[in-house]
Amino acid sequence: MPQSDPPVGPPGAPPGFDERQYTTFRQGQVNRLQLLLPLSFTQEEEAALVREAQDQQSVYESAQREVALQEQLRLDYERKIKKKLALEAQDLEAQEETCKKALPEAQAKVSTDTGTEVPKPLRSAVGDLDIAAERKFLEYEARSGEQLHRRTFAQVLRAKHSDIGQLMKPVLAWDEVLKLIDRKGATPDRDAIKRDRELFLRIRNEWPHGMRTVGYPLRDHQAVLADLNRIADQLPHFGQVLQHVREHLVLSFERRQPMHIPPVLLLGEPGIGKTHFTHELAKALRLPVHRHSFDASVTGAALMGSDRHWANTNFGLVFEALVLGRSASPVVLLDEIDKATSTSERSNALGPLHSLLEPLSAKAVTDISVLLTVDASHIVWISTANVRKNIPESICSRMHEFLIEGPRGEQAIQAAYAVARAVHDRMGSKRFDPPAPKVIRLLAHLSARELIKALETGYARALNGGSRTLQRHHLPPELLDEDTADDSAGSGPKSTRNPGDPDLPPQGGYLH
Repeated sequence: MPQSDPPVGPPGAPPGFDERQYTTFRQGQVNRLQLLLPLSFTQEEEAALVREAQDQQSVYESAQREVALQEQLRLDYERKIKKKLALEAQDLEAQEETCKKALPEAQAKVSTDTGTEVPKPLRSAVGDLDIAAERKFLEYEARSGEQLHRRTFAQVLRAKHSDIGQLMKPVLAWDEVLKLIDRKGATPDRDAIKRDRELFLRIRNEWPHGMRTVGYPLRDHQAVLADLNRIADQLPHFGQVLQHVREHLVLSFERRQPMHIPPVLLLGEPGIGKTHFTHELAKALRLPVHRHSFDASVTGAALMGSDRHWANTNFGLVFEALVLGRSASPVVLLDEIDKATSTSERSNALGPLHSLLEPLSAKAVTDISVLLTVDASHIVWISTANVRKNIPESICSRMHEFLIEGPRGEQAIQAAYAVARAVHDRMGSKRFDPPAPKVIRLLAHLSARELIKALETGYARALNGGSRTLQRHHLPPELLDEDTADDSAGSGPKSTRNPGDPDLPPQGGYLH
């Protein structure tokens, strides 16, 4: 029986396929589809395939039309905005031109009616300043600052942003700073006049409302208390001081009042870590710290400014910390106040402290260099001394005294670890490996000052020898405690020295 030939499609089509063309009409548009279909396809299959292709094409065309519509809407919106901005710019130019034309006539009229010269416009450079205009500007800023001042404790506590999460208090009255430029005939010294005007412009530009933050962000209260615990672990011999600070922080917080820490006097031998403790405390409180040392020839001018009649007059530390700083409650470290000298009442370095350490009188203290009155009642005062008898009783009575004794045993090892961590961070944690506990225990019998010197010498020798690990042979042999147990990480140093010997340095602690 002869076999029939398979169906043959049109020329150019694969064997067994047929090229078919379909024409559809949709929304007034003619759509032509060319499909390559098997010769065995039924009409129903062909119709389903055609419908699927038409649906896909419809979806694509709809998406294209939507994109075109969105682009058209965007272009229309841009044209409207540009047109609106152009009209606003034209209106501003017209108003400015009108003001320029009317200004000479208005000035001439004022000069004719009053017989006085019209004041010059406000300037933003050193030179003649319009005091009336400056007063209006500061008065406007003071109203915004007063809004910050009136925020309640609860409102500040709920604030999420750190810039508004702190209580605000004025460190000086809003119009106090005007005294710097309103001193006609006060002094013929041009340098002093120029300095006052530069200082005025600096304050006006940076802090025109006179407000400063008090304490740490309220939402950080628990974190601050946790940081105090961390310091207590590292410096256990300052436990009483930290408890004093904690109690007053909790009291202020629970009373919904600004942070207040009464003045503190740290008494103790050199080298037990009083100065370092103060810096760590300031870091925990999120406050700036200002150090004022009395181990040199200083006078009260260092705190409250020097006499304006002097050629080199300058404002004091209190003015600089409060008015030119960011906080109304900075930590001020009065270092070694027992070394202050007083040759006369005028040069008494401790004299200003009688007012500054009293909360009531500290609300209004005057820097005699700039003659501005500031509120210093929120400052956190930390004083250090070696010998109490060298401090006037009138000063001691204004502070809470704490006798700091050198740590011993386990506390000495903890303090030595703290010193070692601080020295290691300063030397470069990427350059050296942390010192091994065995090495630290060999030095735990030293005072912090001796310990720092020994570690610095050891790091220098290790670096010179090409090593990044501090080892025993890098340390000065005369400073090692040969009786320290090498295998016990938790035991204290077994020093053969008499702990009661007054000629020996205190046991352990941070640098004073």
